[in-house]
Amino acid sequence: MTPTHTPTYTPTLAKKNIFVGYEEGSFKPDNKITRAEFITAIMRAYNIKPADNKAKFIDSNEIPGWAEGYIAVSIEKILLKVILMAHLNHSNI
Repeated sequence: MTPTHTPTYTPTLAKKNIFVGYEEGSFKPDNKITRAEFITAIMRAYNIKPADNKAKFIDSNEIPGWAEGYIAVSIEKILLKVILMAHLNHSNI
């Protein structure tokens, strides 16, 4: 196993608030990224603010509190895009 390292892009992503690390301030670049972390990072990268509401999923109890608003807004953005694409293509959903 290789020793833990911090990739050179981590400080840039942290400065842009895309990845903020864990509560104790650490970054764990060797960990696999979770769905919640991935969606949160994408929303932050596009400067999309979290929603005030929570998304409802079968596994909602497994979504960390800090990610709930980002996941909810990502669903809203996806649904809006699907509806728009369907309208522009004159197809039914």
